[in-house]
Amino acid sequence: GGFVVAFSDVASLYWDGIGVKAGHAEARGWLERGAGRGDPFSHRWLAELYERGDGVPQDIEKALFHHAIEVRLFEKYGDEQDAAVARARRGSDARALSPEVAVRAAYEAMDWRPTAQ
Repeated sequence: GGFVVAFSDVASLYWDGIGVKAGHAEARGWLERGAGRGDPFSHRWLAELYERGDGVPQDIEKALFHHAIEVRLFEKYGDEQDAAVARARRGSDARALSPEVAVRAAYEAMDWRPTAQ
C-alpha cells in the first residue's frame, strides 16, 4: 500500500514464524523487495545478514553497499539517530575491505535508486 517499511515488518514475521510458517528465504525475499523500494530497515537487515553470513554467503562488500544506502535513506527521512548508527556500521565495513573495493561499493550505492512502487 505504499508504506515501504512494511516490507521489513512482514520479513520479521516470516523470520520469526509469527502467524506464518517460519521461512528465512521468504523473509529475505521480503527484505529484497523492501530494499528495492527504499525501505531503510530492509537495507539494514540485509547488511547485517551479509556481515554475519546468516542465510547468505558472508559478503562485507554487499553489507557496505546496503549500509551506505541505509544512511542515505535515513538522512532523507530526517532520522538522524538511525543514520548515525548506519554511518558507524558503514565505516566498520569499509575498514574491513580494501580501499578499492570500499570505493566501488560506495559508488554503486550512490548510483542506487528505488524501483517504482
